[in-house]
Amino acid sequence: MQIISKLHSWLYKEQSLLGIDVGKNFIRIVELSKNDNTLCLVNCAKIPIEGKITDSHTVATIRTWLDHNAKSKNTATAVAAIHALFKKQHLANHLTSRELKNFISFNLSQAMNLLPRQISYDYKMDIDNQGALSLATVALEKKHIDFFLALGNSLNLRIKIVDLDIYALARAICYNYAGQQPMLVVNIEEHRILYIVLDDSQILLWAEETIDMNNLTSDFFMPLIIAKIKEWRSKIAINQLILGGNYQAISAIAKLIEAWQGTIVEDWRPLSLAIANPLGTLNHGTTMDKNCKTNIFSEMLIAFGLALRVNG
Repeated sequence: MQIISKLHSWLYKEQSLLGIDVGKNFIRIVELSKNDNTLCLVNCAKIPIEGKITDSHTVATIRTWLDHNAKSKNTATAVAAIHALFKKQHLANHLTSRELKNFISFNLSQAMNLLPRQISYDYKMDIDNQGALSLATVALEKKHIDFFLALGNSLNLRIKIVDLDIYALARAICYNYAGQQPMLVVNIEEHRILYIVLDDSQILLWAEETIDMNNLTSDFFMPLIIAKIKEWRSKIAINQLILGGNYQAISAIAKLIEAWQGTIVEDWRPLSLAIANPLGTLNHGTTMDKNCKTNIFSEMLIAFGLALRVNG
């Protein structure tokens, strides 16, 4: 039976993908199974963090859920983009691999005031129509990576990728809205609002705003969202607003916006509205946790975007 099971799994190329989003007050988990290009939601969970995520009782609670509900150990997680350094520069000459590595390490070390061994980074090179080289670099202090590797070890997980939260959020949104014109994504959590502007899957702008987790009302959020729309619409022709995160907050905001459409400032009139729910479009597994309810799906965007990264 063991050989048949392995052969069956290989023939159908089924994969199990686990994304874990560690927030300030909750850890959010999404597990997907992948059969060729078809995704199925196996399970999801929103688990409270009491004290610190590294406290023994919190680790025990999360590990118990994983042991009983998760099929995969391969995991992707994310660091908040506010901890990252984004740098873009032009290169005058083509460099060898060694020269490029030394160039990046030196520049990041200078910019971050850290030793090269204390920095983790990724980079991308582009060549324009005139043959000019540009280098885009994203860097983190290595302690952020080490934290998640240690957490994964305590949870008996294999951390395959440590991503940035804005990249995971963009990936989740593009699962349903790929190729669309510039859109503003507003993801509301208990302690922050994460804003990104996407244009055909590319992040053009992003920002994070700290909020009071005890004030999740539309009266609190609307001035913040209106200010961001006005600010960024002066730079980019944003055509769509997509809401994600806390279900209570975004439902109230959506109702208020729908009532206001065409009646308030001119900036709102051509702006279409949607609530992101990529998990709701998937087939659901038969062994899903009973607490994995549809009204938390909108809160799982970053975890979903991470799950899509596990196997590259």
